[in-house]
Amino acid sequence: VACPAVVRRMWEKEFIRHQEIDRPVSAPDGRPKAVPGDGVTVVSHAAFADGASTSLMRAGAPYDVVILDESHLIRQYDAARSRAIMEPGGAWEWGTRFWCLSGTPIVNSAVDLWPLVYGPLRRPIAWWDWGMRFCEEMRSDGFGGIRGIGIKNAEEMAEFFRPHMLRRTLAGIGVMLPALSVAHTPVPIAPDALARVMADLEGWTPQRLAAALEDKDEMHDSALARVRKALGLAKAEQVARHVQLMLANDEGPVVVFFQHTAVRERLHELLSGYCGYRVSWI
Repeated sequence: VACPAVVRRMWEKEFIRHQEIDRPVSAPDGRPKAVPGDGVTVVSHAAFADGASTSLMRAGAPYDVVILDESHLIRQYDAARSRAIMEPGGAWEWGTRFWCLSGTPIVNSAVDLWPLVYGPLRRPIAWWDWGMRFCEEMRSDGFGGIRGIGIKNAEEMAEFFRPHMLRRTLAGIGVMLPALSVAHTPVPIAPDALARVMADLEGWTPQRLAAALEDKDEMHDSALARVRKALGLAKAEQVARHVQLMLANDEGPVVVFFQHTAVRERLHELLSGYCGYRVSWI
């Protein structure tokens, strides 16, 4: 199993809990240090960015099944881990079965699916040709590269994937959710917070910022990560007041999502100051 590092232990725990086969299950920290033997081995996606680790895991083949969890994260065709998993000869060929799991198969555009098409589905179509066929537009990313925008010919693409895909819907597994409503609340940014944001973005162009935000590039760009943190802290007090109003109107319980631990701590501090409410974090 290849998955995000934060859920390695969860995969290990669930295999131990549910399997009906007496076999060892391991989730080594960091990159694997031995050839996996019989049983289940859970590694992070990052292990495939390291040539030595990839060679070590390949030596353990053939596997009965190779599972790629959160497969939409392996969408950058030129990334080392994408090549190690999706290219011909990659991890998808190490076993008799290759399962990709994702709740969001397409994140930005139809080209997100191309590594899956070129590798496991064995269709020798070029990245550009796939994008031109199924993306609304192929445009410059502002850094000398090209990126796909949107989706077109969706029915044709659905027919292409239908023989290979099992789709589970909420209704199909008996989960009924209330209607979704979305509200946008503008929040003013204090001058000092705005100054910190602008300092971290010195030398950035609007095009670069838009592309980075769309691609969630704060995972790889420390300046953008600091910007996200500054904006999160700048909004914390307004968010806490909004939550307090919701609870006062009997609209609880409330779940608030955050990205940085500093934002979590500030929200917890603010919400804990309101009398009569229990506050915790995960």
